[in-house]
Amino acid sequence: MICRDREYGPLFHELFKPTKELQQQIDYHLDKLGGRRSYISCTFRFRQLLGDFKEGGDTLPPDQREPYIERCINMVKALHGQCPGKKILVTADSSTFLTKLGSRAIPYVYIMPGKVVHIGFTYDASHATYLKSFLDMYMLSLADTVYLVRDKLMYHSGFPYRSALLGGAKYKEQELL
Repeated sequence: MICRDREYGPLFHELFKPTKELQQQIDYHLDKLGGRRSYISCTFRFRQLLGDFKEGGDTLPPDQREPYIERCINMVKALHGQCPGKKILVTADSSTFLTKLGSRAIPYVYIMPGKVVHIGFTYDASHATYLKSFLDMYMLSLADTVYLVRDKLMYHSGFPYRSALLGGAKYKEQELL
């Protein structure tokens, strides 16, 4: 163990500070979401379930993807029912899912633009692509509550948990309905 959970955020902030460019983006998106702790976040880690990547794990057959995406969108709606009045920052590693969710124009859903990649499998992306991963981390850390949506098919990512620790946000895992 490198450090205890309660030490993670303070030590991270002692070692790292957002660049001016990153801080400007954080401020911009915070303004759109209503400020620090005024929103919740919801993270999905599909890996290659929806056919976006080749990284390991299962890929759903094409005829099962749309119903699965609908279940995930319904999960976002259910979380809003638990936290009415709060916007929901949705992050995911699937541009397919984010595009489908974004096309619904749900007024309380906020999706940050940018290319989605898996850092461990990406070696030649643009500066903006790598910056988005840091932006996601900081924006999760500033949410009131960070939700990781899971089921037996999705990857149990530590990214939202560590992001919550970074900013002192509440963290909850939510089983996909």
